[in-house]
Amino acid sequence: MNLRQTLLRNLAAAVSLILLQMPASAQDTPKVRDVGGRYEVEGTTLNQATGERRKISGIIRISQTGDTFRSHSELQTLAPGEHARHARVIGTGAGTIVGDHLSGTGELQLITSKVPGLDTDFGMAPTATSSRAVHTTWEATVAADGLIRVETLNVAGKGETDYQATHTSLRGKRVAKRKP
Repeated sequence: MNLRQTLLRNLAAAVSLILLQMPASAQDTPKVRDVGGRYEVEGTTLNQATGERRKISGIIRISQTGDTFRSHSELQTLAPGEHARHARVIGTGAGTIVGDHLSGTGELQLITSKVPGLDTDFGMAPTATSSRAVHTTWEATVAADGLIRVETLNVAGKGETDYQATHTSLRGKRVAKRKP
């Protein structure tokens, strides 16, 4: 083998190594689905210590930038315990998108009516109490037709002594796409 053939063979080997180390082409990378918008959801929350189940429903808004997202949720449920008390669950989150799958973390706050049967938004009277932060970890899938499935694990944040860990399952649909 002459010097020219050896150099060409070494060059070909070097190019092959470089190509192997390059990221996959756009065709090989899963396309990030457009998931931004407003979703109406409903489901159940399971208290992991007591087994108590509560219905929960409301709105989740998702804003997307590339393969990352931010979320804001406004949900309605009943507070845990023996007396039916209205509660709002307000939360924010952020995470990443891979294909049609979202993974993220966030913070929730449970706003509970002090009076059984009275809505937390009633008048100007001090009729509601707020929890400290509740930490949440969640996974979601958004189908091409806009159906969303969300699973969350929620645990008490620092200083929150009354909240027991819960698992929430939500299903719903996109009712408005994000504005371009």
